[in-house]
Amino acid sequence: MKHWQLYLLTFCLHGTFLYAQKSTEIERFRWLEGVWQCTESPQNYERWSWKDATLKGVGYQVELGVEKIFEWLEITQVDGKLVYRVHIQKSGKRTDFVLERKGSKYVFINPQNDFPQVIIYQKINSKKYKVVLSMLQSNGKNNTSVLTFTKVKAKSWHFN
Repeated sequence: MKHWQLYLLTFCLHGTFLYAQKSTEIERFRWLEGVWQCTESPQNYERWSWKDATLKGVGYQVELGVEKIFEWLEITQVDGKLVYRVHIQKSGKRTDFVLERKGSKYVFINPQNDFPQVIIYQKINSKKYKVVLSMLQSNGKNNTSVLTFTKVKAKSWHFN
């Protein structure tokens, strides 16, 4: 009987540890919550919201006061790894990028994607972050895009 209780206690503690580790990893991205405007292209925005232990985002443009969504974004846990998931609105295509490095820069990689293969999120401060889109290897062409986002106030918006 004692072996059964010890096994149950070990199982419960292990599950609690894994859940805590999972939520701690993804919690690092909570700073993204809110609405962000692209400095280089002021009609482009990203809006991020926390839902069910996942950070959900949307990339959109504002034209004549109307929001036009071009991509759905998500940072989530898949098979023990953090994944940056992009759903392109127009094509319906979904692409996953796996978190490879973290620290001051969060580097997500998908070597099979045509462009980008690397997405880097770098928090500059509480009101600004940078996104770098690039290839894994340079082929002599400048295939790098750098976007800077600044936090803006906007009407409340949530995912359903």
